[in-house]
Amino acid sequence: VAVRLAPVPSWPVGSTPDEPGPGGQARPPRSGVTAMAFDRDSGRIVLLASAAGSPDTWTFDVCRNTWTRMQPAGGPPRESATGATLVHDVGSDLTIAVGGDGTTWAYDLEADTWTEKGAAPAAGRLLLVDDPVADRVIATSATAPVTIWAYDVDVDEWTRVIPSNAPSRRVALLAYDSSVDRILAPRSLAGWGAGTRLFDPRAGTWSEARALVPAFSEWFLSGGEIAYDEACEQTIVFSDGLVTAYHAASDRWETLYETAFYQLQAGAGG
Repeated sequence: VAVRLAPVPSWPVGSTPDEPGPGGQARPPRSGVTAMAFDRDSGRIVLLASAAGSPDTWTFDVCRNTWTRMQPAGGPPRESATGATLVHDVGSDLTIAVGGDGTTWAYDLEADTWTEKGAAPAAGRLLLVDDPVADRVIATSATAPVTIWAYDVDVDEWTRVIPSNAPSRRVALLAYDSSVDRILAPRSLAGWGAGTRLFDPRAGTWSEARALVPAFSEWFLSGGEIAYDEACEQTIVFSDGLVTAYHAASDRWETLYETAFYQLQAGAGG
């Protein structure tokens, strides 16, 4: 069953999404661990950069292709920002960050403020997705056996979700697909135990799709990133110059783009 999220914001007057932003504009540092999430209510990407010194908060305006270094008071310290994951919670219009040390923070873009919340029930890297139907954030462990928690942003409460058939192998990529109301956790042919696992957040059960998964790296250090394309109702995976799409409604993977680097690497591997 497809789930309709809140209406996507329209382009404001003066938007130039197809034109490059200013060439000399300030940008986030290239070094340091970074995490980001798309704030759909403002049309901006929120990025937390953990370089030398205190972590910085940046936003990227996708309507004008411009970066802005924000100036929030306080915010996650370096030990929290390192290894953090971010997700935008539609219901509260807040960007939630869970650090590698388990601390939880909420960022209000309009007020430009970070607020520390109740700590996550487990330290270590957690993968986050927004569950717009139940108005909560779903977090899974990146290690096996997979454990799941639900975070209610409004009441600042973490709850353990115990599925009847939890996967015994780790999760590396996670995305919520509103076209089928499922959380996707694909495993590549390049990894161990390939398949597209789907978690039903209403029934609390896992299932596995039949479609063959393409070969791609699942680790963010190699470019393994995943995001749901709400307009086209497909989940996009980018890795090492390969861009693939999974159409959950028809259980189909599709290669959208291959760079020369990926083709060279694939040829060398073959």
